[in-house]
Amino acid sequence: MPSSGTQPISFAAKTLKVKVEHGAGNFAHTGKYAVYFNAAGYYQLFGGAGVADSYGVYTYAKQSNTKAYASFIDSNIGIGTTEVLTFKSAHAGKFIISAPDGSYQSGTFTF
Repeated sequence: MPSSGTQPISFAAKTLKVKVEHGAGNFAHTGKYAVYFNAAGYYQLFGGAGVADSYGVYTYAKQSNTKAYASFIDSNIGIGTTEVLTFKSAHAGKFIISAPDGSYQSGTFTF
């Protein structure tokens, strides 16, 4: 378990590398992608095999020493999503993204 304050207070100027383990609906079921976050609240998703490129706006909030939440409005799927990130270390963990239509995606991430 991470020590106090190990996950970032902000995603600004960070790149999240993602490996998809499960997905349904509008989200890729497998694949890899990277997401760059800027300080103005915008993100750019660089898709890998099976994952489309995308962009949009985001917010990020650190909840505890091991959990954070992010909200996204994506240009491709056109709906808002919520992501829960559970940190296993300062630079890695697991995530799950859900959308109001029942779409979801889960997997692992690193910075």
